[in-house]
Amino acid sequence: LLCGRVRATSQQVEWLMLQSMPARLAGTIMRLAERDTDRARLRIELTQQQVSEMAGMSRESVNKLLARWASQGWIRLGPQTLEIVQPDALRTVAGEG
Repeated sequence: LLCGRVRATSQQVEWLMLQSMPARLAGTIMRLAERDTDRARLRIELTQQQVSEMAGMSRESVNKLLARWASQGWIRLGPQTLEIVQPDALRTVAGEG
């Protein structure tokens, strides 16, 4: 069990260090949204500060990327919520698509 956790942590650190900021943010958002049991709506309820900490980025960088993606129609932003409108676009940015 401990070896599995160390391996997962090592992979997470490697992923955070080697990915671009948009890829890290998109991957973090998709993982958070896909953990939810309601697959009909890909939505997360966290502050931008919480998301930035999980992605290893500054809140300002997260804010700029989220605003750009919202203007492109990929996501919809609300108070402490983020709804993914075009998951395939974010998967592509994250390198998963």
